[in-house]
Amino acid sequence: MRQRDCHLPETGWGRLTLDKSRPEVNRRWTDTASAHEERGLKHRPAQESRRVSIPPELVGILRAHVGAFGVAADGRIFSSERGHVIASTAISDVWAEARTLALTPEQVASPLAVRPYDLRHAAVSLWLNPRVVRQAGRD
Repeated sequence: MRQRDCHLPETGWGRLTLDKSRPEVNRRWTDTASAHEERGLKHRPAQESRRVSIPPELVGILRAHVGAFGVAADGRIFSSERGHVIASTAISDVWAEARTLALTPEQVASPLAVRPYDLRHAAVSLWLNPRVVRQAGRD
C-alpha cells in the first residue's frame, strides 16, 4: 500500500485505491528471481483499479502510523526497518505473538485464527450468522 493510493482525510471516511497485488512466491517460480511478483487484481482486467472506502477509525490508525514511521523511499506505508517489503515470516511471528496476548491458552492451542487469512472466514461467518438467524425466525 502506497501513500499516494490512500485518501486519509483529517476527519471522516477515507479511501484506498488498489491497482495491483504483490503476492509472495518462491523465487524459483518467478522470472525476476524476486520473492514478490507484481500482478493485477484478481478477477479484473489488467489495468483496472478498485476503490475501497475505509472507516474513520482505520483512517486514524493509518495517519498515526505514517506520522510515527513515515513511508519507504518508494512510498509504501508498511516496510521493514531497512525500507524493504515486510517478509511473510515476520508477519507470521507477530501474528503468533498477538494470538498469545489476545486469546486464552485453550484458544491458542486450538486452530482459531492460526493465520491472519483465517479472519476472512470468521468475518464471513459473522456476516452470515445474523442473516441465518433472521431467516430461521421466519420459518
